[in-house]
Amino acid sequence: MSNSLRKLGFNDHFAEHAARYGIGQPYRVTEDFGLRFVVSGDAGGQLRPFNLTFARKSERAPIIGDWILGTPTETGEVEFIDILERSSCFQRSTGEDRVQLLAANVDKLFIVTSCTDEFNLSRLERYLLLARANHISPVLVLNKADLATDPNTYLEQIAELGPEIPVCVLSTFSEPGVTQLKLMIAEDETCVFVGSSGVGKSSIVNALTESQRQLTLGVSAKGARGSHTTTSRSLFMLPESGVIIDTPGIRSVGVSASADSLSDAFEDIAHLMSQCAFRNCGHNGEAGCAVTQAVDEGRLTLRRLNSYKKLQREAEFFEDKQAAMRRQRDEARQRAARRGSRQRFERDPK
Repeated sequence: MSNSLRKLGFNDHFAEHAARYGIGQPYRVTEDFGLRFVVSGDAGGQLRPFNLTFARKSERAPIIGDWILGTPTETGEVEFIDILERSSCFQRSTGEDRVQLLAANVDKLFIVTSCTDEFNLSRLERYLLLARANHISPVLVLNKADLATDPNTYLEQIAELGPEIPVCVLSTFSEPGVTQLKLMIAEDETCVFVGSSGVGKSSIVNALTESQRQLTLGVSAKGARGSHTTTSRSLFMLPESGVIIDTPGIRSVGVSASADSLSDAFEDIAHLMSQCAFRNCGHNGEAGCAVTQAVDEGRLTLRRLNSYKKLQREAEFFEDKQAAMRRQRDEARQRAARRGSRQRFERDPK
């Protein structure tokens, strides 16, 4: 395993799966433009970018962060062979019974919000749920702290989400905050930055990579919202260590998680539920409900409980839809198998 590939995030997991093929070389998808891809791989001990030759109609498409196997061509491109097994995948529901894959092989999710009107605890809870459901470690980044009269008011609200969640407070142009952020990224980690448009994700990526590869446009008169041109997904290597992925702003955070994942994202509520007098408690004011009692006593906010219940309904709906789609696929395969058997019998009734 070359040192250059290791810096790009290649590890024993991917090396083991690549060895099973016996052909091709490993490359990582570093640019995803939707219709075309750029991959990076080892060339004489140095990382080099290549355009990826990919027949989208006939093959499973890679996404940003994927490790693929490919072979270099005489034209200087890479011909696609297969996608190596992913260690994780950050995804969301599109609300159309489908799942959108946003980034592959992610270790840490940096959820960027800001000290502006954009700040929304319920949206942060959605991101945290998706991180937990996909076995990705979350970090909250509270940006644009210089715009707030008192950033502590935002931190007090964030504390409602749980004491175990790391939080980094920064202004993009504050060197101490950026330094703290760098220390949160280990050498072998792939990190994704997500958040709404205008929270400063790309400016943070610029500060981390010490570049201006992500062009940032002007900021509004109030200084609250920036506008950037990020429409593709890009992977960057940090000067010191680690890999980060910048994504376009996400307008809606659809739940693509199981109902069981809620217990990880809402540990406080899960703990209270275990203390209810009855196992079938609906947590709507029933006698002996520890959850309702916690709300009445101010130990749990009604907002957080309502957020939990809403996400629970969405997660159950998502699970039901996914189960229905699996049944449809199974039935289609069974019908195809029966047709094949019938056709073979008609050709050779003996």
